[in-house]
Amino acid sequence: DVNPGKLIDFQAAVDTRAAETTTANLNEFQVTALDSRGDTYFSDVTFAKDGSYFSSEKFYYWPADKALTFYAYSPSANDLEAAITINNTTKSMTGFTVNATIADQQDFITAVKTVAYSDEQNTPTLEFSHKLSQIEIWAKNENDSYVYKVKGIKIGQPVAAADFDFTDNTWTLKTDKAKYSETYETAITLSSEKKKIMGSGGNAMQIP
Repeated sequence: DVNPGKLIDFQAAVDTRAAETTTANLNEFQVTALDSRGDTYFSDVTFAKDGSYFSSEKFYYWPADKALTFYAYSPSANDLEAAITINNTTKSMTGFTVNATIADQQDFITAVKTVAYSDEQNTPTLEFSHKLSQIEIWAKNENDSYVYKVKGIKIGQPVAAADFDFTDNTWTLKTDKAKYSETYETAITLSSEKKKIMGSGGNAMQIP
C-alpha cells in the first residue's frame, strides 16, 4: 500500500501578523496524517526545517490511491503542556492552560490540509494560522502637567484554560481565570508619543 517513489515533505506558510511564530522562525511542527478511510497513517510526527522544506527523521511515503488529510500544529503538546488527540473520532487539544509567566507564553499555530493522491507529486504547503490572541499594551501621556513612569503591567482575570477543536478551529472556555503581570527595573517615562510598555518579556498570548 506504499508508493516509495515519492517522499512526504512540506512547505510552510504562516498568516501575516506581528506574532511570535512566523514563516521565518518556524523550525518544526507536529503532523498527524489520516487517510481517506479515517485511519491513522502516521501520528504526531515531527517535521523539521531542512532548507526550504520540512521533513521527518523517519521517512514516510505516499500511500497508493488514497488522499491524506494532514493535521499540523506547533509547538508540541509537551511544550504546550496539554493533551492532543487526533484520530478518526477525536481531533482536539484538552487541558491547555496559559503559562503564568508572560515571557513564557507561546504562540499556538495550526494547519489542516487534504491532499489527493493525484497531487502528491507536489510538496504540499501547510498554511498555518494563529489560534491565540496576542496582547500588546501601549501608553502615552499628553498632559504636560504630569509625569508618568511605568514600571509594570498587569492583565487581570482573563480565562486561563480551554480546550481546542481542530475540526472547526473553536475554543471551549473553562471557568479558570488568572492574573498576569510583568515588572521591570527601569521605568518607562510616558510622553505624547505612544510607547510599548510590555517590558522585556515580549507580548502576552491569551485564549481568544
